[in-house]
Amino acid sequence: MSEKIRIQRALAILSFDLRTLRRDGFLATVAGLSALLMIGIAIIGVYREDLDVEHLQTWIPYLIIMFLVSNVGTYGMLFGLVFVEEVETRVRAALMVVPVPPVELALLRTANVFLWLIVQPVLLSVILAAGWDLVQVSVFDWFLLCLSLAPLGAVFMIVLSTVASNRVEALAMGKFFSAATIPPMLLYIIADDAWYRHLFLVFPTAPAVHAFEALRAESATAAMTWMIVGAMYALILGALSMRQYVRKSYGISA
Repeated sequence: MSEKIRIQRALAILSFDLRTLRRDGFLATVAGLSALLMIGIAIIGVYREDLDVEHLQTWIPYLIIMFLVSNVGTYGMLFGLVFVEEVETRVRAALMVVPVPPVELALLRTANVFLWLIVQPVLLSVILAAGWDLVQVSVFDWFLLCLSLAPLGAVFMIVLSTVASNRVEALAMGKFFSAATIPPMLLYIIADDAWYRHLFLVFPTAPAVHAFEALRAESATAAMTWMIVGAMYALILGALSMRQYVRKSYGISA
């Protein structure tokens, strides 16, 4: 098969997945509300002196990192609904007999959520940070931070399609994703010398929180180290979830 045909096939598959998401309107609704909220808060930041809300500036960094770490679960679930629908309609069984390895096909189809989790959070984080003059983190820093988090969205997408058999179960899994991403925010209210702070590293978004704080402290080396750790953690989880995904997929009958 020529490289041109492979590229055309890949683009066709990704385009089909996006059409499926647009059909239900979930992606447009969630993305639209997120954008309106973040842009609205950014506008408030621009006029914070006129609105007498300068005291809120202290809380903006926490708002941004919460947005970033919760984003991976939210969009991992939304994009994972495409996979879940295939289980309900038995399309997954048909895909298991196409001349494309299931791992290759699944990895290809995570490209949408991966790209989304780089472009969308970078754009909104930069807008919000600019509105409130969060100058310690550059646009490139935002890009690297979101790049390190993006693989987690693909992991959640695969996990959802492995565990959930229908959309009701898939939506319920959203709570599990929150439980896996949000707890590291507690690091901000726990004493720095508390022995159990290290236990939060079991959560895959904890390295991103540490990386963000290193960026705010203008410690590029520490930030990069934490981002690499987070990305490696996500890749390990991705390999494990992909293994279970393939096992279940071959067990689905038409």
